[in-house]
Amino acid sequence: METGRSQFVIWLLIVIVLVLGFMLAWQKVDEEASDTALLVTSKRIIERASYYKQEWLLRKQPPKLLIDDTILTMSQSGWVMPIDQSGKENCSFWLDVLHPDNRDLTLYQDHLEGDENSMKYQCRYIYASNQVIVIQLVNDRFTVSVDFLTEA
Repeated sequence: METGRSQFVIWLLIVIVLVLGFMLAWQKVDEEASDTALLVTSKRIIERASYYKQEWLLRKQPPKLLIDDTILTMSQSGWVMPIDQSGKENCSFWLDVLHPDNRDLTLYQDHLEGDENSMKYQCRYIYASNQVIVIQLVNDRFTVSVDFLTEA
């Protein structure tokens, strides 16, 4: 009877170790999948911005473009600016235009400045628990970057 109990304890420990190992491996796979999804999203934003720039060039560089019933304000070098149809600076509008399928992103923080001499637009969008996509248009240079928030 004592042998049966010790075998049960050994098998129970083996099962617990296997389950813990699986959970740790799954967490790593989940983090890598989330990082990959974030990179794909940033590339899609760049691709969409480039599409609008191509349309701007094909239409002889107008200050505004009408695409899919949306008026887009364009920079001097052809990048979409975060200016909504009412003429206000708006990070949510910018995200809707550059990443229409944005159900995974929510507005986290925005910092917008704009004037004729020094154009600077920056919007931050939180993706997952600690991942952020930053879209910037600074001096007619468009960039999309990925940042990670740290917990204090």
